[in-house]
Amino acid sequence: MQSVDEIWSSINNAVRNDYMITAACFIEWKGLVAGHGYIVKDFFSITNGDGTQVRLVKVRNPWKQIGDTSFKQSSHGDWTGDFSRDDTKSWTEVLKKKGKFEQLK
Repeated sequence: MQSVDEIWSSINNAVRNDYMITAACFIEWKGLVAGHGYIVKDFFSITNGDGTQVRLVKVRNPWKQIGDTSFKQSSHGDWTGDFSRDDTKSWTEVLKKKGKFEQLK
């Protein structure tokens, strides 16, 4: 199994070389749909004022259709955990700028 640093390095290499990469979820979790694929669009890392490092991967749900009732709850396959578009607690102004938060809406 790869370490977090190895995975991060692989994502870095793939995105910087314009490779198409995907991510998948195999269980229903925080809005993500089991058996569903997501396109990795971008990533970034930033160190918070308290010294903690935040690594975020921006993914897109290529199958999302607003109003599709086959998705459970109301997420329609969107991430609903920390750093989701509706999470007002985790996003600092610096993170919003670096992560292009306004493009998430």
